[in-house]
Amino acid sequence: MAIGKEKRKKRDLQKVDTFIGPGSYFKGDIRSDHSIRVEGVLEGTITGEGNVSIGEKGRVEGSIKGRTIMAGGEIRGNVTADEVVELLHTGRVFGDISTPKLIVAEGVIFEGNCNMSSNRRQGVEKKPDPLVNYARRTSQPASPSVKPVTR
Repeated sequence: MAIGKEKRKKRDLQKVDTFIGPGSYFKGDIRSDHSIRVEGVLEGTITGEGNVSIGEKGRVEGSIKGRTIMAGGEIRGNVTADEVVELLHTGRVFGDISTPKLIVAEGVIFEGNCNMSSNRRQGVEKKPDPLVNYARRTSQPASPSVKPVTR
């Protein structure tokens, strides 16, 4: 069953519902319940419930929000993803990133701040670390093999 889910997820990443092709210029905001791919220039915001990908020659001047965001081109604005942001080796981001998971390839240019919160996704509850709670309750090191240094 896990193999079927992986195939379906891979197919979803490849499927594109809204496409701004190379040599195209679009000014305005885009909102979609499905995937969006930019290979041209978009000046405005992108709000997608699905995957958003910026191709190697693509450029976005505005903020982007989506489930997953893959950037191979240039983004001048803030990026917010519910699941993951992936910056490919040709990616350039000039703005802040907010996502629970960030993948950065070698060669990426990123100027901004990154906020990675594991509880960004709806319904995910941050659970306390039992070792930290043990150490707080007992005032002892969290691991028995760790001894405090006294001088």
